[in-house]
Amino acid sequence: MTNADYARLVRLDRINERRKQIAEYYLDNTVTIVKLAEAFNVSERTVYRDLNALKHIDDDLYVRVKRKRSKNNPFSLSYSKYHNSKAI
Repeated sequence: MTNADYARLVRLDRINERRKQIAEYYLDNTVTIVKLAEAFNVSERTVYRDLNALKHIDDDLYVRVKRKRSKNNPFSLSYSKYHNSKAI
C-alpha cells in the first residue's frame, strides 16, 4: 500500500465518521438541515449527501434517519434545489 492509498483510506474513514456523527446528532436532536450544516461546518448539500451515503456505510442508521425525515416532513424526501441527487 502506498502512502497515497493510506492517506485516501484515512480521509475516507474521517468522512464516514462525520457522516455517522451528523446522523446521530440529527436523530438525538430536533434540528433542521441548515442547523446541522452550521453545527458541522459543512454545506447543506454536504449534509444531504452524507445522510444519503449512510446507506452504504450503516444501513440501520440510514433507515432511522430516513424514517425521521419522512415523519417530520413527508414532502422533504427529495431536496428540490438538488433534484438530481437522491437526498433523503
